[in-house]
Amino acid sequence: MESDELDILMEEWQEYERNRLGNEFKYFINDGFIDKKAWMNQTGVKICYFLKEAYHDENNDTPEHVLNWIRDCIQKDGPTHMWKKVSTWTQAIKLAELLEIPVYNYKEIYTNCKKRTREIAFVNIKKSNGLSHSDSEELMKLVEDKQTAEYLKKELEIINPDVIVCGNTFKYLQKILGNELTGEKPNEKYFAFWKDRIIINYYHPASRTSQIVNFYALSAIYKAAINESNHSL
Repeated sequence: MESDELDILMEEWQEYERNRLGNEFKYFINDGFIDKKAWMNQTGVKICYFLKEAYHDENNDTPEHVLNWIRDCIQKDGPTHMWKKVSTWTQAIKLAELLEIPVYNYKEIYTNCKKRTREIAFVNIKKSNGLSHSDSEELMKLVEDKQTAEYLKKELEIINPDVIVCGNTFKYLQKILGNELTGEKPNEKYFAFWKDRIIINYYHPASRTSQIVNFYALSAIYKAAINESNHSL
């Protein structure tokens, strides 16, 4: 994978959005690796979060401002808000890979919070003119746009995760991947497969579900997916 492949895609994508939206275009927000080196050097499964959209900061309209904000938080006191939850979710899946029964340990999760956040990647469906509350019809129109769908699929292929966690976005990923998405009744089982990748159909990280519940639910879903994957070999 070329080190600048994702940057090239983002530049092309931004130009497409500028032309698509015309005078309505305000800004474009990059996403992808939080820390490319940490992503490449981590042990265990690599996890990418497939999310809806990034909310725009009126005081900062550079394409990298969300990534830079997360990186700045990590450097200081650690990830906050939704991203602190994401670090716990990441820990749950990584422990589920190693242990038969992962145990929620707040101290261990807190100690690994910065490390786990550095190791993830994330992809937003909507990268232009994001709002604090997503419009499901607008998101569906985006993934039904052939070029946008191709960009989203390409971004996921460049990132090349082992696990994709859909934050209440599974139906949009279904639209993008079509017949490439496999697995029996993923809406009931909470997981599916895309080639050799596991897709987890879960809540958005901003949901108010208990983190302990999230920890055990995600570890169980991941283990069930691994078990089904092994039986299908």
